[in-house]
Amino acid sequence: MQFKGTVINMSDVLIEVKKESREMTLYWTDQSKVLYQGKEAGRSAVEICQKVRANYTVKDHRYNLVSLEILQESYCTK
Repeated sequence: MQFKGTVINMSDVLIEVKKESREMTLYWTDQSKVLYQGKEAGRSAVEICQKVRANYTVKDHRYNLVSLEILQESYCTK
């Protein structure tokens, strides 16, 4: 499954992404990948206010992040 939106919160455990009135809480796993410009990047590349595309699976009523693609740089930290 996929969700596209803006990063509004993040921690070592989860990331929150919002699009309009819908918010999703996605949980990092050991296999979660971060992609930027087609290349793998670390979680440290993720910032608040970035536009992202999240690919996730659902297991035990929990949204587990498979990959997070950074589509646009942050507009509130630069």
